[in-house]
Amino acid sequence: MASTAEGRELTTAHRDAQIQIGARAEIEARALWDRLDIDDLDGSKPYWLASTTIAVNRRMAESQRVASEYLTEYRLAELGAAGAVVLAAPTETARALSLAGPTRVKRLIGSGMEPAVAFTAALTKFGGMARRQAMMGGRLTIAATAGRDRRAVGWRRVTDGNPCAFCAMLASRGPVYRDAAAADGIQYHSHCGCTAEPAYSNAWQPTADEERYMDAYGEARAIVAGDGKAIDTKKLLAAMRRQGGFRDSPIT
Repeated sequence: MASTAEGRELTTAHRDAQIQIGARAEIEARALWDRLDIDDLDGSKPYWLASTTIAVNRRMAESQRVASEYLTEYRLAELGAAGAVVLAAPTETARALSLAGPTRVKRLIGSGMEPAVAFTAALTKFGGMARRQAMMGGRLTIAATAGRDRRAVGWRRVTDGNPCAFCAMLASRGPVYRDAAAADGIQYHSHCGCTAEPAYSNAWQPTADEERYMDAYGEARAIVAGDGKAIDTKKLLAAMRRQGGFRDSPIT
């Protein structure tokens, strides 16, 4: 985590601000949902998709701006000097919204669900996708900036405090992610509240939550190995969920 108290406070405030941006994006996208006509999905899709993409991209730009301000203040707190910010953004927003929206509605109908039920059922996943795409502006900006900053050793995943097992696993690794092309690090699912924090030292001090994630991951590896199974990510995450304490753990 950040080496200064000010840096830690900035990271927490930035995470909360990004979660709020994502929430506003979801609310606005949901308000546009009825522009899709369940009786004419293909015909109503162009207008719906154009207006929804504009709304989500507006929040994505806000996410970038908030991340840019955070990066400047954070570097000043950690190093005493500001640095260049590299803006980055997702490029597949329209496609992602389309897949989570009308394409998913059609898939649910094809599986036997009544059209009206499918239309309502698809909304939750779609709302999460709108939230994700908006927040990716800030997430990718942090990753890209850390990757270009010669003083940065990388960046780490910052959870919302109640992560799923997958996000906890990524956060348990610390600042191992190097840039915006970090395959694992930039994987954010719908409704994910994770953000990121640049690291300027290899002397990473895990937070109490990160230590818990590390312990859970270690225990999961021991469980999978003890079962005589080949260790892979899918089995590890399943074992972590069964231990409890994660958003996607079984409810007992």
